[in-house]
Amino acid sequence: MKNKGKKFIIGVVLCALGVVGLFGLFTNMNDKAALAAGSVILIVAGIVLLVLSKKFPDKPKENTKNKNSESIVFITKSGDKYHIDPSCPGLDNSIRIPLDKAKKKGYTACSKCKYSYLNTSHDSE
Repeated sequence: MKNKGKKFIIGVVLCALGVVGLFGLFTNMNDKAALAAGSVILIVAGIVLLVLSKKFPDKPKENTKNKNSESIVFITKSGDKYHIDPSCPGLDNSIRIPLDKAKKKGYTACSKCKYSYLNTSHDSE
């Protein structure tokens, strides 16, 4: 579940708990109606969160500014592109580096995350 938001993960957990609760209906419990109702509520809440996670995905947590207000980008040892968006695909084992240093080392902007980043409400680089 790499790069999944909190809403998605919580939705999956709630659905799983609801399904586990439904299995409790097969026990010799006295109040099966309450167990069924609770299980259905958990499943519905989980589905709502799963739908919300698709319509309103979580924004990346990483800040592209460090303490000194210089732009921070992400690079990999084997690539030649720098990435503005920390959730850009292919950034496994990425390294944080100031933008000016990345440019001095010959890295160029990743076209995928550069344009998606510029289309959001962030400051342009």
